[in-house]
Amino acid sequence: MPDHSPELHGAGLGLRRALLGPLQSTEPAAIDFLEVAPENWIGVGGRLGRQFRELVESYPVVLHGLSLDIGGPDPIDTDLVHAIKALMSELGAPL
Repeated sequence: MPDHSPELHGAGLGLRRALLGPLQSTEPAAIDFLEVAPENWIGVGGRLGRQFRELVESYPVVLHGLSLDIGGPDPIDTDLVHAIKALMSELGAPL
């Protein structure tokens, strides 16, 4: 598990699948942190999953949830909450 400080500063980049290749050849100092939408990466395996995990080893990560819908009328998806918590732990992402 990466050991990233929860104190982030500077300029981050929202991680998209299309950026995985270009970011592999970018100097880590060019980006201060990555913003990751967990719903886009939970359960991703294969080549994309490997690229994602290699990349997040080089940068601090913050998560930006898209689907919790905490204030909505539907019940909270506890399976999604547990999956996000597991990804947070795996990535060393702050709360």
